[in-house]
Amino acid sequence: MHNGFGEIRIEVLGRHIPLEVRGLITNIAEGTIHVTIQEYLRPTAVRVWFSDDCHSDGQVLFCRVIENAYNAGINFQPDPRQRRRSELRVPLTNQSAVVYQLEGSKAGKYTAKATDISRSGLGLLLDHQLEPNTLVKVELTFAVVFGEVLYAKAVPGGEYRVGLRMETLLMRDGRTGFDAEILDRALHCELASETPSERNRHLRSAD
Repeated sequence: MHNGFGEIRIEVLGRHIPLEVRGLITNIAEGTIHVTIQEYLRPTAVRVWFSDDCHSDGQVLFCRVIENAYNAGINFQPDPRQRRRSELRVPLTNQSAVVYQLEGSKAGKYTAKATDISRSGLGLLLDHQLEPNTLVKVELTFAVVFGEVLYAKAVPGGEYRVGLRMETLLMRDGRTGFDAEILDRALHCELASETPSERNRHLRSAD
């Protein structure tokens, strides 16, 4: 199995004898991922580890034979806290990011800065142009994001302003969706009354 881009660890739940399988993400849709694995998994509850400190529980929907491997679909239940409201874009400061391009002949790993976030979008600044519709994984200090590139615009200094539509956001403590006490408050209740320094302090405390 290839190293790096989109690799995950799948823990099968409810077994007396632990079973873990490593996989490579091949497709992402809202609430569902497709992965290539080397071992058959029956429809069952699983815990998917996207990094050592970020996981989400889901259900194996299918597992089909492909060439020299299996292709499995895993569904994640929606987070009830992610209610659709008027979206506000919250600025982020000093938020480093690592972007993994998950598909295409130019798949790679790039350093970036996260500039802003909303309930369905993420803004990035990096020195590499990403094509629209490219699937990416973004490692933030407080979360792991899977999404699709909407646009990449050149800005002064030889960098690109990239906008993502987020398919999945997983907090690094294992919860999905925005942190109820920090990010949700900053996005909605207290955004208008807080000063920029107070707002950024709340966001940084989510690490």
